Amino acid sequence: DEIDLIYKDTPNNTRPDDFAKFLYQCAKLDIKPPLNEAHIEYRKSKDGSLKASIQVHIDAYRRHGNGTIDGMRQTHGTDPDRGLWVETEMWKRGCTHPFVARCYVEEYKTNSPMWLKPFMMVSKCSEMLAHRRCGILTGTVGEGEVDDNDFSFTPNFSAAI
Repeated sequence: DEIDLIYKDTPNNTRPDDFAKFLYQCAKLDIKPPLNEAHIEYRKSKDGSLKASIQVHIDAYRRHGNGTIDGMRQTHGTDPDRGLWVETEMWKRGCTHPFVARCYVEEYKTNSPMWLKPFMMVSKCSEMLAHRRCGILTGTVGEGEVDDNDFSFTPNFSAAI
């Protein structure tokens, strides 16, 4: 069944209460883990304990924005002090102005293998932040937005993922 399929994609050390919270939040926000829209993982906190983190993938933001977003434009550049940046302008249907999000590689880059392509990853981070500023999946954390080395984000499962 679908829950078994989702569970097989979780880390071996997934605690039952964390998995239940993951399923609850995904259902509440209409995020579909079988479509690769989110996954649960554990990260080490500063005190060395493992904390559950729900990572929402870009496809979830794009599906939720379908029919709501009228357009998007991304530009990029280099700041002499902060390095490469990507800016996303997103137009929400019915709004007269775009929602703007600028992300710097320096602020997001981690030791994860997915950051071997920093321009692609910071483009996704910028797009996800613009979606959230448009009110789409607010309170969520996108894949690639949490530091692999210093886990300071503790999900509040009752309010957001």
